[in-house]
Amino acid sequence: MITRFAPAKLNLTFEIVGKRTDGYHYIKSVMQTIDLYDVLQIEKANKYQLTGAQTCPTADSTITRTYFEMREYTGKDLPCTIHLTKAIPQGAGMGGGSSDAAQMIFALNQLYDLHLVPSEMFTIAQRVGSDVSFFLVGGMCLVEGKGEQITPMAPPTKGTYYLVFRPHKRLSSKQAYEFYDRTGTPFEAQAKAAAPQLEEVFIHFPDAVISGKGPTAFVAQVGPLASNEIQIMEDLKLVWNGDIFICHPVGGGIHCLMENEMVRLNYIPTDEELDLITTVNGTLQEEYRRQALRTYNATLSLIQKLKNKEV
Repeated sequence: MITRFAPAKLNLTFEIVGKRTDGYHYIKSVMQTIDLYDVLQIEKANKYQLTGAQTCPTADSTITRTYFEMREYTGKDLPCTIHLTKAIPQGAGMGGGSSDAAQMIFALNQLYDLHLVPSEMFTIAQRVGSDVSFFLVGGMCLVEGKGEQITPMAPPTKGTYYLVFRPHKRLSSKQAYEFYDRTGTPFEAQAKAAAPQLEEVFIHFPDAVISGKGPTAFVAQVGPLASNEIQIMEDLKLVWNGDIFICHPVGGGIHCLMENEMVRLNYIPTDEELDLITTVNGTLQEEYRRQALRTYNATLSLIQKLKNKEV
């Protein structure tokens, strides 16, 4: 069995810069993967089956779409069972479905020794969804075009973390873009209208940012919270209708490979695995190696819980 961790993301910046003739939009966004994970456990089987958290019909799942795209691309059947444990909220603009799809590409490539090269993985990713390509790389990246132009960036300032506020309100990307096209209403205004309680976050944290289309908002922090900020957080928890997370920036993509039967305490990506990074930009190899090690150690306890069937 292969276990893979699919990280959520935040859009640290987001801008719509144009519209394509096919209806899709050109964007410019700085994205960052964070340590909030869905978990995929995948093994060979006699047929395809998706179990666990079902947030939509199986046929509509990005995991299922990825499976059939992989089959079509490789010309192989690839039967497998996938058990999905969800932690990333659905419809929150945090990329859960796209991240799951990216990890599905990695998992099937490993499970069936497909030996897909990075350019092939990106081709499959773009067929599944706009944000999937980003999750093949992860970390902090500038994402442009329809989502297929990925430029890795240096990681955030050491000690950075994010206060993440997710209201219990789902927003569809399709509907958000359609409303923008009809009315010109920015995503931030759409999110605040759909989830009025976000105003409480902006009152107490004026530097808060809506992540992409929203409705999730976040505040970037470096260093400990001030005493008044701690009190604000405590007060918000009493009235907030949704989730509040404290998340840290992490590497993504290849760095989320975990195997139940082989826990490598000093895991560092191989040069072959790093081809995925160097295909896009070869200047950050050593930093990504360090990020990978930090990410691995941070999730080690979760792996152990999975092995002990505690989650």
